[in-house]
Amino acid sequence: MSDPRVEQVYCSFSPSTFFLLPPIDVNLVCVASGTGISPFVGLVDAIGSRQGTYTIAHQCKSSDLFLANCQTWMNFTAMNPGAVVMGFISGDRSRRNCPMRYVISNGLFEDTSLLGRHNSTAY
Repeated sequence: MSDPRVEQVYCSFSPSTFFLLPPIDVNLVCVASGTGISPFVGLVDAIGSRQGTYTIAHQCKSSDLFLANCQTWMNFTAMNPGAVVMGFISGDRSRRNCPMRYVISNGLFEDTSLLGRHNSTAY
């Protein structure tokens, strides 16, 4: 997922009410927290199978929120071989929501890892 030849990365942060489609063959990284993932679901539908390398990282407390969109993520990564969707579940005090990491690529769950409650590798 990294290219050692890349020396600089331009980052831009600004509030917006809409997304523009990225240029073809772009390396796009999207980071969302909680329900902030919703706009990215629409973005991947609009991107479809456009060429590019796409990485989506989603952090939330419950795996239910991440898994609610898993079919969208599997379809998107199946159409875009360079796409990876990562889910980082921070969990809560219940036994049901444990800290976990999910990685979806090539239309499949490539990794599902249970993480320790106080393990910094979750992020």
